[in-house]
Amino acid sequence: MARWKIKGFVIYQWPGDHGAHVHVYRGGEYIGRYDYEQDCWLDGPRRAAAQANAAVSE
Repeated sequence: MARWKIKGFVIYQWPGDHGAHVHVYRGGEYIGRYDYEQDCWLDGPRRAAAQANAAVSE
């Protein structure tokens, strides 16, 4: 499992997941899943969309 903390968001990449995506959390709350190959959200972001996009792009 890879884990990054960027701008208050915690980004996880699980090795057993299918596809090239990460799970995004903020303050323990699930924000959504982001596909970094297609550069789009699979589900979410549920809150703080602009901030989540900035964190994921880093």
